[in-house]
Amino acid sequence: MSRFLYVLTALCLAIVLVSCGKNNPIVPQIPSLEQLLFNEEKLPADGGQFIYRQGIQVNNPTEGNLYAYRLSTYANELPPGFYADEQGWLYFRTNGTDSNVPLTQQGNHRSIWTSQSFISADFASVDCKISNLITAAEVRSKSTDGDIRQYSSAFKSNRIIGSRVVVPFENGGQTGKGIEFELQEQIGDILVDGLYAHHFMYRINILDSDLQVLSNGTWYSSLEMQDIRRVRLNGTTEPALSANVTNQFTQFESYVVSRNGIEEATHQSVYFIVAGGYKPVAKIYPWTLVGLGQYHYGVISDEYIAAHEVIPSSVQGQTNRYLWPTTTGYEAVNSPDFKLHIRWGHAGLYGIAMGENNIYYSDYPWSIELNDCVDEEDFNYGSRVEYYDLQFDGAPLPVQSYFVNPFVVTHTNGESWLRVRNINDAARHHTFSNLSNGIHEMSVCAVDLQGVISDPVNVRINLVQYKPLSQRSGILIVDDSRNNGAYSPDTIVDNFYNSVVPNNFGSVDDFQVEVDNGYSTSPSPVLMQNYKAVIWHSDNPVASGNLIYSADVLELYLAQGGNLVISGTKYLVNAFNSFERSNSLFSIRLGLNSSTNYAATLANEYFFVEAIGQAGMNNIPVNLSDPFNPNVNIRQGLWYLLYFHANTGLDYLYQFGCKPVDASVYPPTQEQYDLYSSKYVAYKHSSPTGNVAVFGFPLSYMEQTEVASALQNILSEMIGTKVAKGGSQ
Repeated sequence: MSRFLYVLTALCLAIVLVSCGKNNPIVPQIPSLEQLLFNEEKLPADGGQFIYRQGIQVNNPTEGNLYAYRLSTYANELPPGFYADEQGWLYFRTNGTDSNVPLTQQGNHRSIWTSQSFISADFASVDCKISNLITAAEVRSKSTDGDIRQYSSAFKSNRIIGSRVVVPFENGGQTGKGIEFELQEQIGDILVDGLYAHHFMYRINILDSDLQVLSNGTWYSSLEMQDIRRVRLNGTTEPALSANVTNQFTQFESYVVSRNGIEEATHQSVYFIVAGGYKPVAKIYPWTLVGLGQYHYGVISDEYIAAHEVIPSSVQGQTNRYLWPTTTGYEAVNSPDFKLHIRWGHAGLYGIAMGENNIYYSDYPWSIELNDCVDEEDFNYGSRVEYYDLQFDGAPLPVQSYFVNPFVVTHTNGESWLRVRNINDAARHHTFSNLSNGIHEMSVCAVDLQGVISDPVNVRINLVQYKPLSQRSGILIVDDSRNNGAYSPDTIVDNFYNSVVPNNFGSVDDFQVEVDNGYSTSPSPVLMQNYKAVIWHSDNPVASGNLIYSADVLELYLAQGGNLVISGTKYLVNAFNSFERSNSLFSIRLGLNSSTNYAATLANEYFFVEAIGQAGMNNIPVNLSDPFNPNVNIRQGLWYLLYFHANTGLDYLYQFGCKPVDASVYPPTQEQYDLYSSKYVAYKHSSPTGNVAVFGFPLSYMEQTEVASALQNILSEMIGTKVAKGGSQ
């Protein structure tokens, strides 16, 4: 090695050794990272106006550096007092030059470079609104050795616009792997056009148990979403949601970008634990399973159905009617004009929110729409139902015009379903027409944001062909007498009616009404249309039966040629009064007149001892020899019955047989005897389509032989071409 090279190598080594831990004068210094900071003020001005002051600052400026600024503004005009070169870089006055020379004039008195690491601009409001402001800034930083770095950013504000993240869970809550984040902009107190959101930026971060960031995700724009204000993430999206490990949280972080380019300065966030294993629950709502047709309609509509008449009716007084429940589904009498309406949804769709922490989910589809998604335990796992999969009779439901972009999917079992986006209420109901007789089945699955498909929920509907009069046979006994050992013992009452109802018209069958459950357990028109006549008894004098809830079934039966015998107590008046809302049932089918005080009740007076037959009808005495009711035995008379006034024009079958005033047990006064002896306790009525006979006293309290004779006479007349004989008084 030459002496020169030796000396040069030694010198270099010395420089390296001396330079350890110190600045190396040979290597150019890399400037420290500089960022832009923004600040803003709202300053009061005269006349209730204000000045909006915006500031731009270089964070941690390096001593000796020079800076150049280029501004973007909402109106594409520089703030007042600012001037720029052709490329938009602002001019600043150079030190020591004449301040009287304007910056618009060329010369050495101006430069785009300045030692100022902070600038600000004022915008005055007009009518409490500003028309211009800084929307973005670019800053060049030039070091002493001539190195230039450039930084740019939208203006970040906490006064122009803000935002909030809305999720169906609280911070720290456990969720599934599919979540919708609702992003809402919040307008600040600086008014300017274009304050609404142009889009939102968001990312997914991972936090530790102390909520410290373990990893930051990549920023994404909500412009990629169908709705910029709704970000839906699951295990297959970008970014993706995956189950958290123990002692970690997932964080959703976001901020809003306004239409004028302003960015929200303070980011919003929620954190939660992502877990798997959750599944939605599909629903079909019985409350909305209604039909309308010639042989299926309502005459006293449920108030909720009346408010949501989903199937238009062309006949006055005929409204949508629930289908009749059975042990396997629902049924109705079919007709060429029959329409069937079905509504579906999912658990968590409806409910009542009693504050943020008290939410009660409901399967009642006319409560408040919450649109949550809960599992079988009613746990809200933070998801949304995105689709419904629909089948009808084992095939994909036919596409409807109001479904949004439906398509057919195949489940893992090979079945095909129509998938409908849950975008609005139209995706959750359908009205069927021209359905054939027989059993039909509707099936629904809910699909949540995770992509998880619920178990199917099914409903079976049996549409039965109408049975004309010529094909009907027998008599149906409807047992609407609530069991009570003293007032209506089941065994005694059942044996009584099975003995008194004639069997010469065909088989005699029974239907037991569950009174406590309301009209849902009444016999359906599908059952009743099989019989030539129906005997409906509600003989318990201290319990109202189900007749009051059975207006529709009575109307449908009597409108199609039915023959009906009603045996009851004082509670009949409650049912008849409720029927007044239906002129067809009250007036046409039952022959009652709402303009008259047609009936009254006998309460605690045990004066009725006999039904006195009119125009050839046999008398029917009360069973006083061995009554099952102790009160009848002690007082030797019957009470709690319905009687009719003589001047109502009804076609009476039986008159009130009152206990004489000289009776040895609980006799009436002469005034009471005269009052009740002038009343009637049974009538009959014939309409163009059906016949009725109404007994205002319980037949099971009467002598069996005489009741059997009366029913034979009445039914023979009804089922024949004539109506039972009787007389109007």
